[in-house]
Amino acid sequence: MMKHYEVVAAVIEHDGKILCMQRNKGKFDYVSYKFEFPGGKVEAGEERHTALERELREEMDMAISIPEDAYLMTVEHTYPDFAITMHVYQKE
Repeated sequence: MMKHYEVVAAVIEHDGKILCMQRNKGKFDYVSYKFEFPGGKVEAGEERHTALERELREEMDMAISIPEDAYLMTVEHTYPDFAITMHVYQKE
């Protein structure tokens, strides 16, 4: 059975620019060095918007509040080796 992950991502806009991050080399070549919005996996029992706050704090040392009403959309995507449900929040 293919693994499935629930993830969150932030579309952060500042001075007319949108923050996008480049991945490092990873386990799968098809995601290595690609660009993505910052975020990460939702842990069990965690609310989505607080998972995003945690991920931004852990990965980018960014202390930012993401209110639940900043929700923008949910995207489903299947890669060759896993699938994701990505909940996107927008922060200006």
